[in-house]
Amino acid sequence: MASFWQRVRLLGLAITALVHADMKLDCEPGFVTLVWTDSRALADTSLFRLGSCPPTSFSPREAVFRVDVNDCDFSRMVTGDVMVYSNELVYTPLGQSNVMPFSRPVACTYQRPKDWFPRIYDPVFDTFGQADLVFHIGIANDDFSGPAESTTFPLGSLIPIMATVEQHNHQPLLLLLDECVAAATPDLLSDDNAYAIITNKGCLVDSKVSRSRFEPRRRSSEILLSLQAFKFGLEDEVYIHCTLVAADPNGLDSTKKACHYEQHSWQMLDNPAYSSLCDCCDSTCRSRNTRSIATEQCAICGSSCSYLAITDEMKPQEKAFFTDPMKLIQSRMEQISKIACFQRTQMERVIGHLKAKSGELQRHLHEVTEKIYSQVSELSRENADLKKQLSELKRQTAELKKPLSQRRTPGSVTSISSRSSFHEGSKRGCKCRRPK
Repeated sequence: MASFWQRVRLLGLAITALVHADMKLDCEPGFVTLVWTDSRALADTSLFRLGSCPPTSFSPREAVFRVDVNDCDFSRMVTGDVMVYSNELVYTPLGQSNVMPFSRPVACTYQRPKDWFPRIYDPVFDTFGQADLVFHIGIANDDFSGPAESTTFPLGSLIPIMATVEQHNHQPLLLLLDECVAAATPDLLSDDNAYAIITNKGCLVDSKVSRSRFEPRRRSSEILLSLQAFKFGLEDEVYIHCTLVAADPNGLDSTKKACHYEQHSWQMLDNPAYSSLCDCCDSTCRSRNTRSIATEQCAICGSSCSYLAITDEMKPQEKAFFTDPMKLIQSRMEQISKIACFQRTQMERVIGHLKAKSGELQRHLHEVTEKIYSQVSELSRENADLKKQLSELKRQTAELKKPLSQRRTPGSVTSISSRSSFHEGSKRGCKCRRPK
């Protein structure tokens, strides 16, 4: 519990340092002036670095940098008529400190000189240590004990991916996944729509929105990744392109790491105690730019210039600057056309389904109506018969209510009439036979 409160207190101090600090940036032609002022004087201002440059001057409350844009590892990007020089202001405390390490982006924008054109350099390749290394990567079975029997996975399931490096007689190596992207084609160069899985020098950014994660290592020369299956665009197949890096196991830093997002924070796979190296995953993890020459003397300006070697090893975001805009537009239009075709097909299916359901409902309604009409007709006939029976019952009831003498039935009336005629006849006969 004591250590918990201590960490809370240190975090509070670090937040206070950031709140009471101010950074002023002045972009002059060819020079950058940056002043960091901390009114609380909690940070050691001599430990600030602008790229690779220490402060030009500093005091307990202030660090001042006045540097050339061609120094301090500034990176330059030219877009149209604009040149952008970018860098980072970094603070790294020594030993135990009340202020946590942090960084701030620095960028200066200039108008591109009309007489400026990029220089053409011969490609430079650095093959140090790579000739003896053999890398393998593929989809494994569920327990990473061998290759997978199938490359088809249900959406949402975990895809086991295993990468290894053959060390042979080499010193112990730590294998890292530097970058992984998903594309709809096996040729990444022809697909400008790529989904980032691992970026920023080993940050598994997909783990922030899914169950993807790095699995515990069994040996330093392999790395295990469980990637949650997803659908990429309208395609049924997804191709994963990865860059593997073999590093010194004791040389972990913000550019050589394996980080995934777990329990609402970034965690380092190999040593959770150094998870602070993953803090840059939400911003920019500074790299050493191994494909650039940082200290070559420029034959024109005499300064140390850096440039990007144009090779097949460039990242997709770097290759985009050398892609024909018409091809980019065409690719986008093809993608939009696929989406429109998909939506139209789905709409036609929905309309067809609704029409079929409507026809079924109409037929069912007609059947029910005919059945009800037939039942009503039958009930009407039965009702008429019941009325006749009721009328007959009423007549018979009225007849039964009369006195017996008033009841006249066909049989009794005939009998009485016969008897009367007999008596009348008798009387007539007697009268005729009486002697004189």
